[in-house]
Amino acid sequence: MSRKAEKYFEEVSGSWDALRKSFYGDEVRDAVLAAAKVLPSDTVLDVGAGTGFLTEGAAKIARKVIALDFSETMTGESRMKLGGRNVEFKIGNVEQIPLRDASVDAVIGNMILHHCLNPDIAV
Repeated sequence: MSRKAEKYFEEVSGSWDALRKSFYGDEVRDAVLAAAKVLPSDTVLDVGAGTGFLTEGAAKIARKVIALDFSETMTGESRMKLGGRNVEFKIGNVEQIPLRDASVDAVIGNMILHHCLNPDIAV
């Protein structure tokens, strides 16, 4: 993640949910979850989870969701909305995921790869 992107997301974390709605709506979340075929028994990793747009939808379906984001302030926004649910929050980088291999059933993400310094590693 570039320092410029990190700074941007730290600055907009409080208004990101409203800003995001100007880019795309809930149909994107529905399409991602349908494509990932998330099941009630699944543990799902949401990479670049931000304020929890995909995390929230996945948490309604899956047994557990791990929300991974590099930004403590974006994660804080997500934690305020979704804390107490079946969501575990982690600060980290999608290029160095702090989980054991094969420890999740599905991985979801939205608007993340173009922010990666090495997207081939993230994939």
